[in-house]
Amino acid sequence: MSNLRSLSLDTVQILSGGSTWSIALADSVPLLQDISLSWCGISGPIHYSFSQLRFLATINLEVNGISGQVPSFFAQFSFLRYLRLFDNDFEGQFPTKIFQLANLTYLDVSSNPSLSVQLPDFPPGNILESLDLRETNLSVAIPKSLFHLDSLKALRLSTTGFPKHLITSIANLTSLEKLWLSGSGIEKPALSWIAGLKNLTDLMLQDYNFSGPIPWWIRNCTNLTGLQLSSCSLSGELPTWIGNLTKLSFLDLSGKIPSVLFNHASLEGLDLSSNELYGTLEHIPDRLSTFLKYIDLSNNNLAGKIPKVLFTLPSLEELILSSNELCGTLEDIPDHLSTFLHIIDLSNNNLTGHIPKSLFDLTRLQYLRLDSNQFEGTVDLSLLWKMKALDKLRISNNMLSVIDVEGGYPFTYIPRIR
Repeated sequence: MSNLRSLSLDTVQILSGGSTWSIALADSVPLLQDISLSWCGISGPIHYSFSQLRFLATINLEVNGISGQVPSFFAQFSFLRYLRLFDNDFEGQFPTKIFQLANLTYLDVSSNPSLSVQLPDFPPGNILESLDLRETNLSVAIPKSLFHLDSLKALRLSTTGFPKHLITSIANLTSLEKLWLSGSGIEKPALSWIAGLKNLTDLMLQDYNFSGPIPWWIRNCTNLTGLQLSSCSLSGELPTWIGNLTKLSFLDLSGKIPSVLFNHASLEGLDLSSNELYGTLEHIPDRLSTFLKYIDLSNNNLAGKIPKVLFTLPSLEELILSSNELCGTLEDIPDHLSTFLHIIDLSNNNLTGHIPKSLFDLTRLQYLRLDSNQFEGTVDLSLLWKMKALDKLRISNNMLSVIDVEGGYPFTYIPRIR
């Protein structure tokens, strides 16, 4: 045990009070290089004896209840490459010398609201690649040496209270590939510099009061694979130029849903849930991305019929259209289609007519929700016995009756039906 180099106990509940866990590690595994104790329920401050683990290169202590100050002796871990302290109860001043560790490439101290962070002067040649300071007490005094972070590829900041010129200065970090900004008080034009980050593939803007359509400059971010504008008070129609962002594989927006949105040949997942989308799905083209694995348009204001094409996608595993205003009947699904579907949720809509029997031929289906619609007719329980993978079925709040044509099947074999 004393020669152990790597230790991962993620999600294992460690039943030790206070700093006991950090003392035990220092005594038991002095040669440890990589440690991961995320979601372990550990608490208390980190004991000074932890400083004996001087060979540590990876420290992951995310999502615990660790309190007190971030130890200043972390800055003495010369081999440290990866430090993740996300979602704890750290407080006081974060040791600035940790930023200057020669081998550090990844640093995440986010979701520690009582932790004060002051960025230091970064020397040229710093190799930091990922920096997450969201939900910390970050000083607005941003040093000019921030631009020495030539290797920085991912940056996550809360910008509330930041002057406009400090936000725009991030434009000098030309190596950025992932940018997450959250805050308030910044207008759309003040963020137009983002379009100049030519290597940007993922953009998330949260809690900015845009009060209008999607910012026009996003159309110039042609390398985006992920775009999320969350709680940004967007309104109006989604612009057609969204369809020109052909590399998108993840999109979280609001507005009127345009047909060009579905024209991305490489689209693997479409999650537009819990927005203010409106319009119909009837104009969706017949030929969609064959790579689509999940579609989630739940909790919007979509109306009209559900197009048959959504059930014909060869790779689709999840189709979630719940809590909209969709109406009309469901068409039969050909036998050879939708063979990978394991989740269908059409609940809380205005769907009418009979539930097509072909829906019960989807042998991999595990989760089927049709509740809170206006379906009518009968559901033959004998069809359910053939759905060996089905775990949950909800058909309540419709105008349905249930029969068992073949009979002889005990109710203990019924999946969780409501």
